[in-house]
Amino acid sequence: QEEAPVQQAASNPAAGSSTAYTAPSQASAPQATAAAPAQSAPAPSAPLAPVVVDDGALGTISIGGYSARVFAGGSNNAVNQPIVDAPNSAVLMNYLGRQMIADHAHQGFSVIRSCGAGSVGTFCGRTIVCASSYQGTNTGYGIMLDDGRWADEVYDGTYIMYTCNDASGVSVTVTFWN
Repeated sequence: QEEAPVQQAASNPAAGSSTAYTAPSQASAPQATAAAPAQSAPAPSAPLAPVVVDDGALGTISIGGYSARVFAGGSNNAVNQPIVDAPNSAVLMNYLGRQMIADHAHQGFSVIRSCGAGSVGTFCGRTIVCASSYQGTNTGYGIMLDDGRWADEVYDGTYIMYTCNDASGVSVTVTFWN
């Protein structure tokens, strides 16, 4: 029962970068670093210093009740699949020259199925707005939308959000966001 992001033939500059990446499913517990120097326990009325988690994520995506950390993916499923398989984790990958965020529907990303033009979310602290939503088919070579166009040929938004509709990985939901 694997839902997989589409294999793509395009290269991903992120995959060749010098930044090391360890998929969350293989990583040890994230390392926390205090944003302020360590001090004795604050007085009960003083606010606690925020704790920054260094887990390698680019940021967080939140849509409806769904929220996950987003990690940079690569140019193939060997890199991307462990990211989407990990709980609370989505992948940002280059899909044929476009930026795609993908996660499993059963991990909550099914929320995009109910998104239409005007739906609002956040990505890396910025508001994103859904421009359009489609059903489609993962052909193994690309994503064919039900209206006959390929997903990478639709320029409704900066980000393509992608999830499978069932365990086969063939029926998919694709949304475009700005």
